[in-house]
Amino acid sequence: SEGTTKREKAKIDEAVDATGGTMSAGAGSELTALNASFLSKDLDTMMGILAEEAMFPAFPEDAITKLNGQVKQGVRAEKGQPQALANRLGARLLFGENSAYGRGFPTDSQIDAVKRADVEAFPKAHYLPNNAM
Repeated sequence: SEGTTKREKAKIDEAVDATGGTMSAGAGSELTALNASFLSKDLDTMMGILAEEAMFPAFPEDAITKLNGQVKQGVRAEKGQPQALANRLGARLLFGENSAYGRGFPTDSQIDAVKRADVEAFPKAHYLPNNAM
């Protein structure tokens, strides 16, 4: 998390630390998850923070730039791992190259084409109550 539009990351971290709990977030090709571990007495505080993270995420430009660099490095690393290559190419054969699962490796220019506005638009379109589990 890079914070929310309501609070900077440091303030959220401080609030979570004050409970003695932990919070994390992650995303994959099919889901995004927010996780928290805390005492029951801190339920309202932590659920409020989780809700804020889900509904009002912040995406500072420097974080997007950093993430793009990490994605490029991850692609280079994946290309050097036989198992990762087999998984990617196998998915392409199984699902077809027009499927989201059959895509090849993104190029640096494709990664650079992802702009802050694109990242900001995604949760607004997809992180909705009817899409939650």
